[in-house]
Order: sequence, then C-alpha cells, then structure tokens
Amino acid sequence: MNQIKMLLGAALLSALISTSVYAGSGVPANPPRGGTAVPHPEVMVGPEDLPRRFLDVTVKVSFTVDEKGQPRDIKLVTPNDRDLARSLLPAIAQWRFTPAYVNGEPVAKRVVMPVKLVAGT
Repeated sequence: MNQIKMLLGAALLSALISTSVYAGSGVPANPPRGGTAVPHPEVMVGPEDLPRRFLDVTVKVSFTVDEKGQPRDIKLVTPNDRDLARSLLPAIAQWRFTPAYVNGEPVAKRVVMPVKLVAGT
C-alpha cells in the first residue's frame, strides 16, 4: 500500500494560514507584538494504516495547539469513524506547529481544520 500523506486543502490555507508562515524553529524570530496570530503547521506526519475507503476524502479534525506547538485533545469531527480515528489521530499527535501568539506571548488555540487524505507515490 502506498504511504499516505496529508495535504492541507484550500480551506485550510485560507482559514488557518492568514498571516505569513514563521521560519523553521517553531518560535518566530519576531513574535507578533499586538493582536493574535494563528498556529502554523511545521511538521506533518501521515498515518501508516489509513483505511483505503478514505483515500481522496477530506475530513475535519479539531484540536488545540498548545503554547509549545503540540496538538492536544485531538478529535475527528467528520466523518465519525472509529477505524479512521484509530489511524489518523496518532499521526496528528506527531504534527508540530508554530503556536498562536497574543501580545508577543505563545498561547494555546483551538483549531478545526480540513485535511485531504491522498495516496503518495
């Protein structure tokens, strides 16, 4: 079976990433001084044993990105499928983000994001 990769859909790009992506270390060199920044994905890992019936399907996942950029309290929103959750949620737990910032300080932020599941080569 092909290795499964996660791709962010256009909805994610427009909804989640509305500001510029910070550089690689996980902590921006110049965190935002005022207002709020949204979490930005840095590392994404695909599931190893995704059920084939979910290839080319977009799912909604909800989780909190903590102050260190780690996803917590991960839940599959749609579809509500135990096999998919068993495969997908451990992979999402390995994702890493640049955290959201408020007044220059990292904060936890709840996000709901669409994820398109596609077969890799």
